[in-house]
Amino acid sequence: MLFIGDSFTEGYGAADKRTQGFVPRLAALRGWDDVRIDGIGLTGFLRPGYIEEAQNTYLQRLKRLHKSGDFAPNLIVFQGGLNDSRYGSLQLTVAVRDTLNTAKELWPGAQLLLIGPITFQTSLAPVNAAYKRGALIADVPFIDANTQPIIPQEENVRLTIEDRWHPNDAGHQLVANTLSDRINALLRETP
Repeated sequence: MLFIGDSFTEGYGAADKRTQGFVPRLAALRGWDDVRIDGIGLTGFLRPGYIEEAQNTYLQRLKRLHKSGDFAPNLIVFQGGLNDSRYGSLQLTVAVRDTLNTAKELWPGAQLLLIGPITFQTSLAPVNAAYKRGALIADVPFIDANTQPIIPQEENVRLTIEDRWHPNDAGHQLVANTLSDRINALLRETP
């Protein structure tokens, strides 16, 4: 399994990112024992990180991981949100589509999944919609965590760290549990 994402995927806010972030917790729930986490804060489908030269967009990282040749994932999960909010909807939709299609070309047998913004913010509706459109065009399942929030507004203080954005340990557990349930729902819907 390969997870590519931002600080949420990285496990930011958890007491121990390597073991207590939502990805390791989700992997444990699903029985996935070979998981590679490529989470880098302040990155997205279009945002490369702190500086443009960092070249850490999801597409650039995907290509580097493939070039390394040291693994072949059978599931690739992308997760993103706030970091792509500075870009236009059309530009973002195209970047999502292109990244997902490139993943299909690089690892033809891999299944793909895209998870939208995890923490509820109405301001992220355009990002969520662009992700959803890009996934639809690329024919990749999409988990909408914005219009169906995983961390609801009324629980934000209890489930996030001081920045009121990133999940704390309880929040990461809720994210893992909810994503596992939503993956089960996707599996039931898929013929």
